[in-house]
Amino acid sequence: MITRKLIQQRPNTSVDFYTPSDEVINLINEYAESDLQSTVSDDNLVKTISYTLSNENYTSLGNIDTVINAKQDRLDYCNTNLISFNIVES
Repeated sequence: MITRKLIQQRPNTSVDFYTPSDEVINLINEYAESDLQSTVSDDNLVKTISYTLSNENYTSLGNIDTVINAKQDRLDYCNTNLISFNIVES
């Protein structure tokens, strides 16, 4: 099992966090062991999106073009909006 977390920190609350498209969320929920979870810090500047996948589903999901394209969309959005992010896998 692999738990994957996307941790975003935005510069201020007037900047929207990156949010994956409904298509990407639906794919994650289809492959994940449980639905995607999202939490926001008390100061509303840090958002964590997490989900857990089996090793097999982790590999399969990572090879889907929609997911590959979403990674670039996330990178572009975060760079444009000065959002720093980390991906933590355990």
